[in-house]
Amino acid sequence: MVIHMHSDLSTNFLSGSIPPSLGNLSSLEYLRLSRNFLNGSIPSFLGNLPFLKYLSLWCNMLSGQIPKELGNLSNLRVMNLAFNELTGQLPPELGRLGSLYALELSSNNLSGDLQGNCSHFTSDQLGWFGVGGNRLTGQIPRFIANWTQLYYLSLSGNDFEGELPLELLFNMSNLEYLFVSDVRSSAGFPFPKYANMTGIRYLMIRNCSISGKIPPYIGDWSSLKYLDLSFNNLTGRIPDSMKNLNLTKMFLTRNMLSGTLPPWLPHKIEDKADLSYNDFEIPIDGPKKEGKLNM
Repeated sequence: MVIHMHSDLSTNFLSGSIPPSLGNLSSLEYLRLSRNFLNGSIPSFLGNLPFLKYLSLWCNMLSGQIPKELGNLSNLRVMNLAFNELTGQLPPELGRLGSLYALELSSNNLSGDLQGNCSHFTSDQLGWFGVGGNRLTGQIPRFIANWTQLYYLSLSGNDFEGELPLELLFNMSNLEYLFVSDVRSSAGFPFPKYANMTGIRYLMIRNCSISGKIPPYIGDWSSLKYLDLSFNNLTGRIPDSMKNLNLTKMFLTRNMLSGTLPPWLPHKIEDKADLSYNDFEIPIDGPKKEGKLNM
């Protein structure tokens, strides 16, 4: 009989390296060591735990590369290594994790491109992919749009270049959270004519060289609560269809938007809207006095 084990040592002020004795716990299913002060590298022996389903090491001081042996964890559902000091490229071996649901690697110092290192990802269960706040380069690969079960995607705060793959907007109907920023492009590109994102709740496409007008179909995204399209090259007016939304926050700063601010705008923003550094016309008795809007 195999007795499956859980180990939760989160927030215990643990320091030092991850002990080799954990490699002997062959029946371990859940390993949580998050929010401690662990340092050193992630040991390769963790890849020898055949029943491991949940690996959480986030918010420590772990360094070095992600060991390729973690790709042996065929039963792994969640891997969270965020908020560490990890370096190097994403091991292609992680693409063998056919049961993986969530991969969270944000806020490290990972480098390289996703095109070559993530092309082997075949999990049709992948719902969460977070690599924001690293040093990843190259283009955002179009094959990410084939991960159609994703509901959370964070690519922000890297050194990507080229156009944002528009397939992310019209091929991922399950997406609820999309964060993309700081994509360098020598030429602007507009929103697609159609986007199948009716379930989107948080949308950030910030500093990505998007040009043209804000598409009216955004007003059909009734679940949208957070919208950040700042630091782009958007022109024209705020579409009247957006009065159908009830946003918590909206950021449109540093574009080239123009026209008179719609009178309904303050009543559709629960917390804050930053519309500064555009070319809006503000009526004397207009929404600027509402206090929610930064002009």
